[in-house]
Amino acid sequence: MNKPIIGITMGDPAGIGTEIIGKAFSDKMIYEICNPVIIGDKTAIDDGIKIAGNTIKTRSIENVSDANFEFGIIDVLDLKNVDMKELKYGSSRSCTQKRNQCNHNVPNS
Repeated sequence: MNKPIIGITMGDPAGIGTEIIGKAFSDKMIYEICNPVIIGDKTAIDDGIKIAGNTIKTRSIENVSDANFEFGIIDVLDLKNVDMKELKYGSSRSCTQKRNQCNHNVPNS
């Protein structure tokens, strides 16, 4: 049986998505039903996994064709698009803040 390749975005790096990724990918069932690839910033994902107290590993890939789809090592299509020095958990990302500056009726959180 050919399993589908499923791309899953990490969501807002300041949110809980990166922590959920670590917990969800600790379940071997995911790899039994599909070949998953996370799309996002590997450093942010690693940080979220660590915050969640998880020890699952990640592997940076540049193309989906580089993925191994191996349980225990999450393949991450690494966008390298999060400045970890600027990231503040639980608050708006800088790109969200820039968007909010364009709409003066939307307060920064």
